[in-house]
Amino acid sequence: MREEGSDTRERLFTLCRNNKVQPPRVALQFSGLNETIHAVASGYGASFISSLAANEYIRRGELARVHVDKLFAMNTISLCTRKKKNMIHVSKRFIHCA
Repeated sequence: MREEGSDTRERLFTLCRNNKVQPPRVALQFSGLNETIHAVASGYGASFISSLAANEYIRRGELARVHVDKLFAMNTISLCTRKKKNMIHVSKRFIHCA
């Protein structure tokens, strides 16, 4: 499990509350994504991990994805720019496409 205050941990607990499911028992807690992934790959249980972070490990067969029917979780992505700076053209095009 990720550390207290982690966005991933909070998202998992919110999903559990919203779906009236008992949250998982925290046996091990890690302060980083890589540490969490390596612990799961080493056999120390399961964890709620972003698919973007896990894809390479899944492709290599080090992790397995568990699909949960009727559950949709999405990461919020923010685009940040420097304060009081004009945005470059490519950033404006990106925002327009999104």
